[in-house]
This record gives sequence, C-alpha cells and structure tokens, in this order.
Amino acid sequence: MLGLIGFMALFAIMLIGARVLGVGLPDETGLSPQALVLPAFNRHVVLISGHAGFDSGAVCTDADDNVTLTEADVNARVADLAARRLRREADVDIFEEYDTRLEGLDADVLVRSPRR
Repeated sequence: MLGLIGFMALFAIMLIGARVLGVGLPDETGLSPQALVLPAFNRHVVLISGHAGFDSGAVCTDADDNVTLTEADVNARVADLAARRLRREADVDIFEEYDTRLEGLDADVLVRSPRR
C-alpha cells in the first residue's frame, strides 16, 4: 500500500513538473500546454488607454440623446483594472492615446488596444 502511495505521489510531482515546463499532450484543439510564465518583477509596463486625451470614441446615448457611456471611459476602466493587478509585480503607468511621453519611451512592455 505504501508503495502505491509513493508511486502516485511521484507521478503527481512529474505531472506538475511537466506542466511548469510546458510539456504535455495537446488538448482537443491541438494546442500544447503553455509553460509557466514568470512574473514581471521589477519591469516597467505602460498601458495606453485608448481615446484618452484624444476623443471619446464610440458613445452610448439615452432616449434624450445624452451621452451615458463612452469608449474612452470603458478603456480607462479596463486600463485601471489591469494596472491594479500588474502593480503587484511591476511598475505600471497609464498613458493617454497620443501621450507625449511615448516619444523616446524606455519600457519593458507597452500595451495598447488594437485598432480596427
């Protein structure tokens, strides 16, 4: 019985090790598992909040044609939430869409929303 428990423990450790290294069988879509991605400790990350400081982007209005929500507001909220999580591991700044600080920027990661 003790041998079976030892074998199961060793097998579990091997599975965890394979997962960390990104080794494993492909899933039903044919994709292999992703290796463990190390945190972004001491990295400088810049998030660009789309439309910020430039224009509102798409807008939602109510029955009286008052603007109730803008694309810029949604992008700002998403950038803020992402920055809060990333700040656990990295130095994060949020820039406006055409921020002057982008010229000559020295950052490890730059993230902006895709253009349509």
